[in-house]
Amino acid sequence: MKLLDERTQVRKVAERWFRQYGEGTYGADKRGRMVGRELKALDPETATADEVAEIVGHCGWVCPQQCNECKANSWQVVQLGDEPDYESRTANVCADCLRKALSLTRNAKLSGGPTPNDTGEKP
Repeated sequence: MKLLDERTQVRKVAERWFRQYGEGTYGADKRGRMVGRELKALDPETATADEVAEIVGHCGWVCPQQCNECKANSWQVVQLGDEPDYESRTANVCADCLRKALSLTRNAKLSGGPTPNDTGEKP
């Protein structure tokens, strides 16, 4: 489980860039700039998504994430499940939908109804 807000994405962007492109010229943009080096030079605690987009040339590397439940884009998304991969079981869920999910479980407990993890078996 991990948070996908602006700060956590900015902190990881240089690492992700180097993992994909390495340090060679393949990581250069059309302007001849060495993107990875510029990303690495950013202060990960103060840099913004706009600064990353200026270096990379677009906003695809640090951006609001879509909630898989309500489909809204948000900076406050939690990634649940496996690391994203071809056949992973991963869900991105915004803070509002997480609150609604918690409310469902609280309401079920208060009403004495089964909770999503209640199998009826005793441990």
